[in-house]
Amino acid sequence: MGIDCSRITPFGSPLVGFAGEQVQPIGIISLPVTARAAPRQSTIMVDFLVVDRPSAYNAIISQPTLNKLKAVTSTYHLKMKFPTEEGVGEVKGDQTATRKCYITSLKKPSKATPLTVSTVRCRKEDEPKGEPAETLEDMAVANGKVVKVGSQLSLDVRGSLVTFLKANLEVFAWTREDMPDISLEEILHQLNVDPSVKPVKQKRRKFAPERNMVIAEEVENLLRSRFIEELRCLTFLLKYRAAISWYADMDT
Repeated sequence: MGIDCSRITPFGSPLVGFAGEQVQPIGIISLPVTARAAPRQSTIMVDFLVVDRPSAYNAIISQPTLNKLKAVTSTYHLKMKFPTEEGVGEVKGDQTATRKCYITSLKKPSKATPLTVSTVRCRKEDEPKGEPAETLEDMAVANGKVVKVGSQLSLDVRGSLVTFLKANLEVFAWTREDMPDISLEEILHQLNVDPSVKPVKQKRRKFAPERNMVIAEEVENLLRSRFIEELRCLTFLLKYRAAISWYADMDT
């Protein structure tokens, strides 16, 4: 393109693809991009990442650039429209060229090195492990209320910390029962569903026995704290609105 390479600014972050491959860009450069021909055209400055990799495409325009153009795209019609001072500009795609680029990209897969464990620096067997700066010790501040503090704290600091916590015990939620009267607007789960669409019931998921025990214990704790209530409904989504109304009328 006849552009001086000195205009390329170093860029440290790598590009990671959908398959986990990692590519290190050469740098970043800002270039003017003009969409459509005069008079209905729009020119903006776009920051491009320069990558030394074989590709069927000269450049890839992403969502931020389309947002700058205020463009509306239709992949089905291979068309893009955007506002200009002279009216609505339009860019039409070439279906034949699109197919050729797609086929070429399949024939020439990226040579980028996959991001695997071998590419990440691992600790050697003879290399010493990192140790924490200090251990943590349990410190009781009230009946059944224990916090962990650093073992290297001085006695004066520990005493001041215990005094402060005891004076402000009501500020902290030690258990679920300590969090009543929370606004339903903050904790109520809602599903953004279309009421005109027929709901689909998903299959029940199976978990390992040890996970089932943890799930059952957590559900029991939430029920006991009245964070959740059992809703006897065979098809939850069908009666979703009624459930929301029931939760709204329930005392927190």
